[in-house]
Amino acid sequence: MSGSFDAPIAKLNRAVQHYRTLKEMHGGFDRKRRAVTFEAEPDGLQYRFYIGQVEPLHPDFAFVLGDALHNVRAALDYLAFQLHVRHFRGQVPDDVVEASMFPIHDPPWRYRNGRKKGQLVPSSEWNAIRRLGPRDRAAIEWLQPDHRWDGRGNPRQEIHRYRKILEDVHRLDIVDKHREAHLVRAVLMAVAQPRHLADYGFRQNPRFGVALESNAKVDTWTFAIRPPAPNMQTHIGVLTAVGIEPSEGDRIEVLPYLGGLIVGVSRILYRFANRFPPVLPFDITDLDVTEEPPLTA
Repeated sequence: MSGSFDAPIAKLNRAVQHYRTLKEMHGGFDRKRRAVTFEAEPDGLQYRFYIGQVEPLHPDFAFVLGDALHNVRAALDYLAFQLHVRHFRGQVPDDVVEASMFPIHDPPWRYRNGRKKGQLVPSSEWNAIRRLGPRDRAAIEWLQPDHRWDGRGNPRQEIHRYRKILEDVHRLDIVDKHREAHLVRAVLMAVAQPRHLADYGFRQNPRFGVALESNAKVDTWTFAIRPPAPNMQTHIGVLTAVGIEPSEGDRIEVLPYLGGLIVGVSRILYRFANRFPPVLPFDITDLDVTEEPPLTA
C-alpha cells in the first residue's frame, strides 16, 4: 500500500466548501459596495460621510470560518499520515498513528536542557515525523516557519511564502481551537479617491479596518478652499468586507485571506504529490476575490 494523496486533497476540498458557504453568507461577494450620506460644516471646508444600515453577519459565520481553518490544518495532518502509510507500506504501528501530524513549529523547537540547550532540535527527533525517511523529514523541516525565517524574507521567494502560510494557518487555527471563535465584524476596506478635488487643497481621512456599525462615520474630506457644492455629490460609496483581529492591531480580511491560505496549502501539498499515484488537479478556480461593481473615481 503506497498511501493516498486523495485524503489530504479531500480535506482541503472541505475547506473550499466552507469558503463558498462563507461567501454565500456575505451575499456572494468578498467585498460589498455601500452607499454613504454626508454632512457638511457651514464653511464648506469639511464633509463627513456616514454609512447606512449595516446588517448583522450570519450567526454561524464565525463557526464556519473555524471549520474552514480546521480543515486547512487537517489537510496537512492527513498528508503527514499518508506519508507514514507510504513509508510503512500500509502497516502503520499504533504509536505512529497516535503521534503522526504535520508539525508547524512557531516559535522554533529548541533543546531546553543539557549541553545542547538552545540549539534547534533536528527533525529526526520530532515525534510527529521522526519515523519518516530522511527525504520526507527534510522536506517538512525546510517548510517550517522558524527555519531561516525571521519575518523579513523576500516575499518573492516561494519558500518564504510557504513558510508564512504555515505560520498563519497555525496561528489562526490555534486561536479558534483553543480560545474561542474568531470575532468577525464588518470592516471598511476601500474608499473612492476623488482626484478632481485636488485644486481645492483636498485631504481625505478614511477609517480602514475599523469595525463598522450602522450609521458609522467612514470618511472625512477637508479642504483649504471651499469647493463648488455640486462637486460634493460625487462620493460613490465605500467597499466593506468581513474582518477578524486575531491579535491586537492585526486586522485580516477574512474571505480573500482564507482563499489565499487554501491556495497556498494546496501548493504545499502538491510538493509531495510525487510520493503518491497521480491524482486529478485541485480545482481552485473560484477562490479569487470578488466584489460588487468596483470603486472608481
